[in-house]
Order: sequence, then structure tokens, then C-alpha cells
Amino acid sequence: MINWLNIYSFIFLGLVIIGLALVTTPVISRVWLRALILGFVATSLLACYLFLRTGTSTTTVQGDTGHLLAGRTPALVEFYSDY
Repeated sequence: MINWLNIYSFIFLGLVIIGLALVTTPVISRVWLRALILGFVATSLLACYLFLRTGTSTTTVQGDTGHLLAGRTPALVEFYSDY
């Protein structure tokens, strides 16, 4: 269960945020304004997902990484996953 929640945490958080927006917008009487707010929330979540995810690594082969670590200069190795 924890692994599933870790992998799909952004989707779960996005659904919670959209759910909160759906609960709070019925107070607004104008349909177009309600749709505009919900569209803004959905677009913001999509933009966050696209801009905050990591890209591909510059070294994809294990041998390349070992070669970089064998040098005389200090190296910072950072492990990060989107999940």
C-alpha cells in the first residue's frame, strides 16, 4: 500500500485539490466563473507536474558513472526518483 501511495501520490494530491475546488465552487452562482476556477486549478496542477518532474539523466550506463567517480575531482552523487 505504501509503495502504491508513493508512486501515485501526485495524482492522489491532485484529485484531493480538485475535489476541494469542486466542493467550494457551488457557492458561486455563475457557471462560467465556476468553470474558469476549475480550469485554472486543473491547468495549474498539470503545469506543476510538467515543470517539477526530473528529466533524464546525463549518464545512463553504469560504466559511465563509475568512470566519473574514478576521477581525482570530488563528485556529488544524487539519487532521486519521481516516485
